[in-house]
Amino acid sequence: MEAFARRKVPGGKLLSVRLQHDGERVTGAELSGDFFLFPEESIAVVESALVGMPRSLDEASLAAMIAERMEREGITAIGFTPRDLASVIREALD
Repeated sequence: MEAFARRKVPGGKLLSVRLQHDGERVTGAELSGDFFLFPEESIAVVESALVGMPRSLDEASLAAMIAERMEREGITAIGFTPRDLASVIREALD
């Protein structure tokens, strides 16, 4: 199944999320929008962090998971916060 959400987050940046799931877990993830991630190849790291997550994961836990992965990998996001991304993901999956 596919889930999609797009929203302008605080600060005016567009954040789009396209997810595939099997009803229980995310099986694929694609992020796009007018934000920046450094280093540039970091988008693949963030997308892969979402694969396998339970579809039912709450927004706060999801934001914490994203923030931890970004910190561990040394990823800097310009244009959204982990909480913004978690909110758009929850919107797509709800």
